[in-house]
Amino acid sequence: MARQCGLSQSYLSRLERGDAPGVTLEHLCLALRAVGLDLSAKAYPSGQPVRDKAQLGLLGDLRSHLPAMAEWRTEVGLRIPGDMRAWDAVCRLGKLRIGVEAETRLRDLQAVQRRLALKKRDDEMDRIILLVRASRSNRAVLRAFSQELAEAYPISSEAALRELAAGRDPGGDALIVL
Repeated sequence: MARQCGLSQSYLSRLERGDAPGVTLEHLCLALRAVGLDLSAKAYPSGQPVRDKAQLGLLGDLRSHLPAMAEWRTEVGLRIPGDMRAWDAVCRLGKLRIGVEAETRLRDLQAVQRRLALKKRDDEMDRIILLVRASRSNRAVLRAFSQELAEAYPISSEAALRELAAGRDPGGDALIVL
């Protein structure tokens, strides 16, 4: 079989035992073809999906309110090796680091709040912005949970946007509706 594949016997033996680090798809195909098999593969989602155009638009809307000197990066991974979580955006104003979580459609506000609380616990952000698209359904959710949201995000959209536009610290975590 090794001769038929064009691979060494020792390599083929390691391959059969699952002990061939760095094995290539080409070698797998050669070995499988030698015994009358075809290689089949499936892809499964891992982590969060790539954000959609609407979310990128929402992030762009917030970015347009920031001063030119603000550093802006999107999809910024948490500073924990191997952690697949990421901030939708991180804004830096001088030494101030602001983590941004953008939601175009609020479906499960509790899940959003838990996710943000964990990110805040696990990453070093000075401020958090929950950025929400101003849609009819989102406004209804925000009204229904206004008291809880006011406690978690004491800075209003208007105040936060005014301070951010001036390049200043908004003074606390904020819920910004755009």
